[in-house]
Amino acid sequence: MKYAFKEHEKNFVEWCNEGYNLPLGNLQQTKAKEFLKNIDDPNFVPPLYHHQAESVKRVIYCYEVLGRKDLLIEVVTGGGKSVIIAGVIAYLMIVHDIHKFLILVPNTIVRARLKDEFGPESTTFVYNTFPFFYNGTTDLLQRISLHIMRQRTDPVGIRSAPIILGNVHQVYEGRVNLEIIQKNLGSLVIFNDEAHNTKAENYNELLNKLKPQRIVRLDTTATPDRLDGLHPDSEKILEYGIRQAMLDRIIKRIIVCKPDVEKVKLTYKDTETGEELKAEEVPWEEIEHRKIRPTRFITSEKPMRQQIAIAKQCLDYQKKTIALDDDGKPKWKPLLFVVAISIADAKNIAKVLQNEFKLNTLLVTNESEEGEKEEAMEINRHLRDCQYDAIVSVLMLREGWDVKNISVILLFRKFCYKLNEYTGEKYSVYGQQVIGRGLRRIDPQNKDEWEQCLVVDHPVLRHDWLWEMLDADQYGGALNPDELIDMQRIPEPKELDIEPVDH
Repeated sequence: MKYAFKEHEKNFVEWCNEGYNLPLGNLQQTKAKEFLKNIDDPNFVPPLYHHQAESVKRVIYCYEVLGRKDLLIEVVTGGGKSVIIAGVIAYLMIVHDIHKFLILVPNTIVRARLKDEFGPESTTFVYNTFPFFYNGTTDLLQRISLHIMRQRTDPVGIRSAPIILGNVHQVYEGRVNLEIIQKNLGSLVIFNDEAHNTKAENYNELLNKLKPQRIVRLDTTATPDRLDGLHPDSEKILEYGIRQAMLDRIIKRIIVCKPDVEKVKLTYKDTETGEELKAEEVPWEEIEHRKIRPTRFITSEKPMRQQIAIAKQCLDYQKKTIALDDDGKPKWKPLLFVVAISIADAKNIAKVLQNEFKLNTLLVTNESEEGEKEEAMEINRHLRDCQYDAIVSVLMLREGWDVKNISVILLFRKFCYKLNEYTGEKYSVYGQQVIGRGLRRIDPQNKDEWEQCLVVDHPVLRHDWLWEMLDADQYGGALNPDELIDMQRIPEPKELDIEPVDH
């Protein structure tokens, strides 16, 4: 997706430096300047990350100065996109007296996360952490309520609640919800979270139907480019990727551990033909583009157990690195996240983890009961006392599932890439999303210490392009099932050659 803000960067910097003058009336101008000075103030605690404040300012600049209405920010997983949304909502409430905000999400997993962040009753309510409302504006905070669109839920809250949160299917399949939004809400602000899903046919149709009502639409995603070559029809005004986030120590660093190809020979079984295939013979691109269903493939028993043994060694190592709390217990519990090729493969892997490696395992797939999916969403609330040691999935938990204590990722599937038509750089949707599940830091405010995620990846999957794109470090030499991790082989964190942007 093309970066559209380049031509405006110079004028934007001047606008910031000259005190945020806007083409507004005196009262609105005063409120806008007070809002922007508030987020710049050293007393704004905890402080916004630089890219968060930059995002909020660019949205304001594009809307107020440039007159743009369809915007997109690309922010790495763990970069705090919800805080940016919260900042924009607060600005529009304070300066423009806007009180209708629709947050669209692609699935119930993302919806559950945003419910925690935008529900006033939640312990993680974003406005209880970040003081976007200040002095005489705090009364506006008391007016915020959240309506969640669900099946069999009375849609009357759509009319009364300032913030409406909905899985997109609840809008275009639940016609009552859409009719109320179109006929009763008038103008509103739309936030399109995980916006790379926008080009799905129904998603696109819904956004077009709501276009006449939208005051402004902000798309947020870590991966705007899709493997089908499509992307949202908005203007990308900010890019904050993994390289910069690592430099800023906002996310964990990645350490890739690979077995010896001769000692661990990765093969898969075709359940339709009974044939055993080398990893190189599996039609990965057709699987990723959904031309071939992956259900017919499972990982062969021996290499599956061998790689689980390596992942177990990584998990044990991570446990030894955890600092102790005042009660003498670890401050948090590291977890293993396993990515299978198919549901049958995931079930088989989960059984081996549970029965042979004695790791209490949660299996989450499209076939899982709602209770199991809800358990997956609850894990982040139990950093110290999670009942599980491992979570196994296919691709269901690749976006919106944010569990800080994922410390080891084990890959049993290959990811593919395409070339960005504007930059020529390689990009991956699934690869970046899956690895992103392990990048959120336990303590993002502690810039003095690195946190790390170990990834077990077989060399024959040929993911070097992915590790280069993610600036991952490599464990020194092979790591095989019968070997302990040698701390001396874990490289020192490298300083990335990136000049920070200073506005």
